[in-house]
Amino acid sequence: MAGDPELRYLRAFVAVTDTGGFTRAARSLNVSQSTVSENIAALERTLGTAVLRKGRRSVQLTPAGTALLPHARRLLAGMDAALKDVATSEAEVEVTVAIGTSESVSAYVLPPVLAALRASRPATQYQVTPAVCKDIRAGIGTGRFDIGLVLEPPTVGGDEEIITIDESSLVVFGQGSHPLFEGRRRERVATAALGEHELYLSDAAGSFHGVMRRYFQAEGFNPTRIISTGSIEGVKRSVLADDRALGLLPMYAIAEDLASDRFTDVLLVTPLPQIVLRALLPRRGQVFGATELVEALRGLRPMVS
Repeated sequence: MAGDPELRYLRAFVAVTDTGGFTRAARSLNVSQSTVSENIAALERTLGTAVLRKGRRSVQLTPAGTALLPHARRLLAGMDAALKDVATSEAEVEVTVAIGTSESVSAYVLPPVLAALRASRPATQYQVTPAVCKDIRAGIGTGRFDIGLVLEPPTVGGDEEIITIDESSLVVFGQGSHPLFEGRRRERVATAALGEHELYLSDAAGSFHGVMRRYFQAEGFNPTRIISTGSIEGVKRSVLADDRALGLLPMYAIAEDLASDRFTDVLLVTPLPQIVLRALLPRRGQVFGATELVEALRGLRPMVS
């Protein structure tokens, strides 16, 4: 015997035996027929004897194959059981995943995703800390956060591993009685018209401020009336308190308010820039549960557009 047979050889052997042919075995294993043929040939080289004999209509076991089959089944069943036990024990290990993210992602994106993850992995705890992008990046670098979720322009990068999850639209909005909507509710507005009104954002240190200032500068003027409220609810209440005020938020944070006609979005001649929802992971190694969160977020796209 040239060596110990590999499990993949035995799996191909059992599949051919059970299905009665190489093509059907390949289909059941979700591999190519050539892969099955190569595995059987490798098994026979390892054993030094043939285990299968091809007939005109079917594949038959040789005496060596008949002797091998029950042992192959036991080996594969034992390995499958071992892998299942390992997966179960891993899922039951108590792990805490520290998430750093913006207030809007924490409030509007994460709740349904984390609820689903907690139901499927009750031993994994997800702790969410709101922070601005620069502090999230710093937290990834120092180990404070196991994963960061940031909304920022596509060109921003850092030393961490970056996974793009989805794009999000920014929305300027106001009360339905705002002067911009008088007599032209759904007409597009020149960007310069925004400079005549107070524009409320949630956080002066967040990425929105930089995005909007660059946007305004590209349009040829410098806004002087951008005001930070410190929270999303502060933006909305500020707009409700002044029918000449405007707010700026990601679409997912204002979508329900627009649908209920609580606010009206401002259509601009020059569209607002897109921002990207990204997951930031430390390059030093990833905590169990962080990658599962990324996959759960990506599985729910589109969710922030």
